[in-house]
Amino acid sequence: MPLPATPRNLAMLKKMLRYGFSSAVALGVDVGVMMWLANVIGLHYLLAASIGFTMGCLVTYIMSVTLVFDDQSGRSANTTFGLFFLVGILGLILNHCILYLGVDLLGLALLLAKACSALTVFWFNFFVRGMFVFNDPDLAIKKK
Repeated sequence: MPLPATPRNLAMLKKMLRYGFSSAVALGVDVGVMMWLANVIGLHYLLAASIGFTMGCLVTYIMSVTLVFDDQSGRSANTTFGLFFLVGILGLILNHCILYLGVDLLGLALLLAKACSALTVFWFNFFVRGMFVFNDPDLAIKKK
């Protein structure tokens, strides 16, 4: 059943699209750095993924505070960044679990496992960052 086109739902959709754009840019950085470090430099894929993920997280933070979320948290920029990065660390753990499952246990190609991871971590990060880091009113859970 589709959601009704209320102002709140439309605002959330716009934020999802903007976050999707910023995540696509960050994913390009993440995957580019990871693949370069793993395939050209020869680093272990999980170390390469950690470095790429961190670079992507920085890109996402900059784009999130400028293009996506309405920060209603009242926190300092340093605290907001710390929480944002903490969610990124949780996303990195999720990312590594999915990569390990895909590459080492299921025998998938690294890029295919990364695609599965990217989709899962995207949704996790969008909702956790929007609701708990920025306290964005468009993503708040409303009690009925």
